[in-house]
Amino acid sequence: MRRSERIDRERGVAMVLVLGLVALIAAWAIAAASEDQVLLRRAENQQAAAKAMLGAESGLELARIVLREDRKKGDNDHLGEEWASNMPPMPVDDGAVAGSIVDANRFYNLNDLVKDGSVQAEELLIVQRLLGAIDLPGEMAAALADWMDADNLPLAAGAEDASYLERNYRVKNAPLDALEELRLVKGFDAAAVEKLSRVAVVAPSNGKTRINLNTAPREVLMAVLGISGAEADGLIAQREGSPFTAATLPTGPTAAVWATAPNVARISAASDRFLVRAQGRFGRAVWGEKMLVQRNAQGELQILARQRMGWTEQL
Repeated sequence: MRRSERIDRERGVAMVLVLGLVALIAAWAIAAASEDQVLLRRAENQQAAAKAMLGAESGLELARIVLREDRKKGDNDHLGEEWASNMPPMPVDDGAVAGSIVDANRFYNLNDLVKDGSVQAEELLIVQRLLGAIDLPGEMAAALADWMDADNLPLAAGAEDASYLERNYRVKNAPLDALEELRLVKGFDAAAVEKLSRVAVVAPSNGKTRINLNTAPREVLMAVLGISGAEADGLIAQREGSPFTAATLPTGPTAAVWATAPNVARISAASDRFLVRAQGRFGRAVWGEKMLVQRNAQGELQILARQRMGWTEQL
């Protein structure tokens, strides 16, 4: 091989090596830049998550203030008050905070169904009527009662341990902790729970949780008071014209016939329990929280239950 040919070949090999090194360096640089971008994005998300958490906390604190101030105005609660209006998203820096307050006294408390481990016959009828009002089989009430009561004797159409063998768990034999727990009960699915969320709540029970006549939906009025849809519509029309007060509740000898029913003693024109929701959204992070609070006569709030919804990020 001539010397010029050998030099050309060596130059060619060197060029290939250089190009290979350049390609390796370029690949490394791209990978490093991509990794740096992911780390930077993750750091931004963590910062956004912290802001979202603080935003949700500020929303909850605002709700506390609103409920305390509302109590100072009187003990009558209705849908025309400030607390009953959803707080629109409030811009905060590069994010937003939103929240809502719903009185829990507009809903039927499912934990009223069982007291001291025993099914309450009157409450069982109420739950059956409530299920029927939202187009669910009334027989589901028996399965719920068996889930909560202390014994292992199934009610008619009920469901005790033997009905859960294929599910590899047993009945709880205790009050509900959350509405979502219903999905464990035989006969209840996601669609049923979603329907019940519009008319029922899970809260500590005092036996017969009071229902606010100013806020309760039609189905709850029908179920608790045992009245027709037309009578419930009449009550709703009446409260829209002039919200009920303790002095104007439809009770006593001059009230409608249904008002003499035993359950009329559990209606009220005030609410002492509220569901408070707050959400902070900053960048790619969203943090939500919800609380069930009890308000006393002085307007102070006690947290009965709290659920953190967590946060998500998108890379």
